[in-house]
Amino acid sequence: MQEQYTVVKSIVLVCPNMNIIFKIVEYLPDTEQVIVKYARKNSHKSIDDHSPVILNCDVIDTTDHPNIVESISQYGVHILETDEKHEEVLESNKTSSEIESSSLVDYIGKVYGAETKDLSVKSKRLKRIDIE
Repeated sequence: MQEQYTVVKSIVLVCPNMNIIFKIVEYLPDTEQVIVKYARKNSHKSIDDHSPVILNCDVIDTTDHPNIVESISQYGVHILETDEKHEEVLESNKTSSEIESSSLVDYIGKVYGAETKDLSVKSKRLKRIDIE
């Protein structure tokens, strides 16, 4: 059985909140491509269980080790974000319904969360101050 590969053609910016790991599975010198598997560092799946993609070597900055790692990693962000959207959420990680409370006691024992893209901007909600 032949494996299916996704060819990565465009670059995306690296998300600062995601720790990406990758594994070069194979180097194809005839076509100047590498077959790469990407995963989140804290994924509950092994990197070997992720789908491989083909990356053209001309997009890899081979100046030195950090540039190689960063240039290969930045192509995995979109792939991992797509995988994450299709990944099942563990029952214990499902978020609780919204509550309108400013008391931390009401949050004890419940799971809440926010998307990382929303966290780059600090909350602009104002606290009411009574002026006498």
